[in-house]
Amino acid sequence: MTEYEGGEPRPFGDIRDAGFLWLINKALFHPRGFALAFIKDEDGNFKGWTILGDGTECWSFSEAIDDEYFGKAERELAQYAELNKNKPRRQ
Repeated sequence: MTEYEGGEPRPFGDIRDAGFLWLINKALFHPRGFALAFIKDEDGNFKGWTILGDGTECWSFSEAIDDEYFGKAERELAQYAELNKNKPRRQ
């Protein structure tokens, strides 16, 4: 296991709220006719993930969802860039 230098680990569920699940789906899965989905149990805890779709039709979000989650992902990435701008880069 490698040393982790990214601060405190975040809960797995934050990946959706941060806009990263949207970004992964928008860039990777939806154009290919699939979607990455997280599965929660009855208490709202994440159990795992699955792939939805059959690869025959592209998936898309509404413009409002795209705008909302694009903004979330951009803000998250900007925060990480700011936090890490003075750290040495790995070689």
